[in-house]
Amino acid sequence: MNIEEYLDGLETYHETFVDMEGEKIDAKEYLKRHYNNMQNKIHRNLIPSVYQNPLGIQFELTYKCNQKCIQCYNQSNDLEHNDVSQELSLNEWKNIARQVVNMHVFQCVISGGEPTLLGDKLFEIMDILAESDVRFIVISNGMLLNEEMVRRFKKYKYSWFQISIDGSRDYLHDYIRGAKSFEKALEAANLIKEAGIPLVIAHSVMKSNKDYLEEMIDMAFLLGAEKIITGPFSFMGRAVKNSEKISLTEEECRKVYKVCEKKAREYSGKMAVVLSTEEAMGLRIRLAEPNGVMLIRPNGDVKFDCVSPFKIGNVKNNKLKEIWNLKGKHV
Repeated sequence: MNIEEYLDGLETYHETFVDMEGEKIDAKEYLKRHYNNMQNKIHRNLIPSVYQNPLGIQFELTYKCNQKCIQCYNQSNDLEHNDVSQELSLNEWKNIARQVVNMHVFQCVISGGEPTLLGDKLFEIMDILAESDVRFIVISNGMLLNEEMVRRFKKYKYSWFQISIDGSRDYLHDYIRGAKSFEKALEAANLIKEAGIPLVIAHSVMKSNKDYLEEMIDMAFLLGAEKIITGPFSFMGRAVKNSEKISLTEEECRKVYKVCEKKAREYSGKMAVVLSTEEAMGLRIRLAEPNGVMLIRPNGDVKFDCVSPFKIGNVKNNKLKEIWNLKGKHV
């Protein structure tokens, strides 16, 4: 892929984005610089042009969820959009886990839906993955976490354990997540921190909670989080349906970025404040890099990541390695 093809392929994305100082930047110019930088590294053999195996794989283990967040990109806990009868069985997930072990993947993201709804089955899958000394990222709303479950989680190696908290006050969080769960989320965060597992807080910013962002970041620090990932939500799934009541204006986005910049300086060296929009941009600029990740949906569909609009295969039809060799590594 040359630079012209790379930029043409990004016509559907935003032509500009807002940086940490609240100023617009021409996205194409930024991406052009990034593309040239990555090509230079490849030519100098600082990074490979193709990864023979993925570096990371995400397991979306279920469509089921015990919450119904108004911004959920996956539309979890929505039978109209997700057919739970098509979910992979435990044996199928365990078979996939063994394939991942043989591929020597470095990191596995465990998510859903809500992965803890699987109970003992979740740990059976993670036990197999752990055979390859993989590091986990677990994404949970925390509602089912208790001392016994956290004790079982503690035996694994982690990049981090992510708890979603969408408000610094109970009415903010509960409104967004469609369940009275604020106290449980705080309790879960405390249990993870006390167990010595790296804690990350995820926080989506929208109309109802935007004025409490500073307070939320402060709360994440008091909870002992190593990082808070925050910012506007991904405009997908249930967020599209609810866009009028949750979307931020451009000026509101600017204010969010300025708050994050201020708090990032305040907590520098103590807690990372990461804009989710930075990560969204990261997904886009990855087109200039050798692909190193893939995601498996509850029904076995394989995608590059959680926001990709298309699938590259299905584990019911092909082995993971076959899917990777055919389409995964040649983005």
